[in-house]
Amino acid sequence: MAIITYINNIPLFNTPMEAIEYGKTNNIEGYHTHVYNGLTGYMSGDTHHGLMNQLSQAQQQQQQIVTTYNAYGTQITQPVVDEGVKQVYAVLFDTRTINYMGETRKIRVIGEPGAEFRLTLVNRSDTNYIDADTPGFVSGSIGVEVELPESGEYSFNQKFPKVSAHDRYKINIQPLAGTMLSPGIPTISPTYEVEQWATSTLTLSLRSAGSAGSYATLPANVTITSGVTSRHFAGRSYNLSQIDRTSISWEIGGASGTTPITISRQPRPTDFDNNIASRPGQQSNTRFKAKTIGDSTGTSVNVSSADVGNISVNMVVESTKEGVIDQREELRGASRTTAKRVSVGTVDESPGVLNPLEISSEQRIPHGTVLSIDNGGTLVVFEGLKAEQKDKTTILVTADVRLTSMGSVSLTSTLALDNFISV
Repeated sequence: MAIITYINNIPLFNTPMEAIEYGKTNNIEGYHTHVYNGLTGYMSGDTHHGLMNQLSQAQQQQQQIVTTYNAYGTQITQPVVDEGVKQVYAVLFDTRTINYMGETRKIRVIGEPGAEFRLTLVNRSDTNYIDADTPGFVSGSIGVEVELPESGEYSFNQKFPKVSAHDRYKINIQPLAGTMLSPGIPTISPTYEVEQWATSTLTLSLRSAGSAGSYATLPANVTITSGVTSRHFAGRSYNLSQIDRTSISWEIGGASGTTPITISRQPRPTDFDNNIASRPGQQSNTRFKAKTIGDSTGTSVNVSSADVGNISVNMVVESTKEGVIDQREELRGASRTTAKRVSVGTVDESPGVLNPLEISSEQRIPHGTVLSIDNGGTLVVFEGLKAEQKDKTTILVTADVRLTSMGSVSLTSTLALDNFISV
């Protein structure tokens, strides 16, 4: 689980689902929001005040109660506090996506002096990543066992390696004898998760679907390869930084150097498919939702004509219907035990066809399912995109390209020449 910060020792999560799952461990329903450093986070409970009351009551119910009577015969109940039990208050570390080149991050455990715990850190293959030289490392184990010193803090610098493929690190903390975890520390396993995405490639190309034979050989593609800086969670995209710039300068010629081609209008950023371009008034159009209007048949599912026009080939399809999603909202396979990422194969907008959406693997998707469809988080700003008529058979298309976020899926975005060139 990705935690933004703690408020009153209670975790603030990146997604509503994480907040709901955490709440289930404390018999708490619903979620509410807080804004931290400009980012909206999600916390268990319908309201913060109600959450604090519920946690307080839960703690009281877990304590042993003793009943006594005062001098006037009035019954008095009081909790019995075991003064020998120590408490771990918090585990602090940066939960943002790890750079694909690798990083070193400090992990801190805060609590009462004398509190004892075991902390493990493994990747998605359950391989230990805590160095054997780390204080408290247990030989033959996969982690450290530590008694908090008088300062009440234990910390170490954790090295994350360079990766060529996506990895996910799972951090678990377990109290040892005589120690309990603060209610602010999740009791589920893994306690925390951190993602590390490898590089993705954005390929910019151009084509004519209706008049390909009217053009000479089209110019070479432009590619950008960089580390992933954006990943979607629960309908929101986290863009960590502007990471790259390039430019396009495509000289487009008519077939055999004699076929006339003419600019019918200026090209627009949205003439590139796969929804990579910012639209006026929108920060990002890389993700939207569409409701299915029929059960899936094999690899085909129907969506409305109002939605299908926004969908491009290779965009990632995720389900948001309760019961067929995991914590990352990825569609599950037939057994519903393994999450699968699927993508758009084709979009059929032919007359008389009920807009079937062909996806890359067979999924059970019921009528009425709300699908989240995105391109993985890649977002581009095209600056100065224009077409210039050089002569009657030649058009020059130029633009400065600013990549504001690189998504987790490599993709190709194609400029539709038919949208602005007449032949």
